[in-house]
Amino acid sequence: MRALLVLTLAVLALGGPSWAQGQGQQRPQRPQLTAEQRQKLQEARDRFAREAIDLRAAVAKERLELRRLLRAENPNMAQVESQLRRLSEAEARLRMARIRFQQEVRQIVGPEQYARFRAMWREDLREKPHPRMRALIRERIMRFRTPGPGLRMQPERPNRDGF
Repeated sequence: MRALLVLTLAVLALGGPSWAQGQGQQRPQRPQLTAEQRQKLQEARDRFAREAIDLRAAVAKERLELRRLLRAENPNMAQVESQLRRLSEAEARLRMARIRFQQEVRQIVGPEQYARFRAMWREDLREKPHPRMRALIRERIMRFRTPGPGLRMQPERPNRDGF
């Protein structure tokens, strides 16, 4: 465990933005957008956000149902397979919505500005991960710390002093 922590810290220290800037790389310039482009982007972002809320909720519901099926003593594998297919379809709908949004952004700003946006987004992710990404990392860490569906957590026993 200690070795993993040391390795992680070493990778972060070497791969961080300060190291990259020390090698002569500059931060990408923010694309200059017209007022019309900004308005169209805001409208596209709002449309995508509304659609994504519903799609993420659908994915969460499908995951919840899958967990319910897997908690059974002897899960019905046909139902599990069917639920996995529904979950995959819900995730695919969300991914397609993201792709449609990206294509719409490309059409609004053009290829040169879109390339600048992508470079800027990559740099931002290197410097500071998005809050959802941090939440996803925390969730995956917790998933490995908690027992799986067939295991039960042992209740904490008080020590000799009753605490």
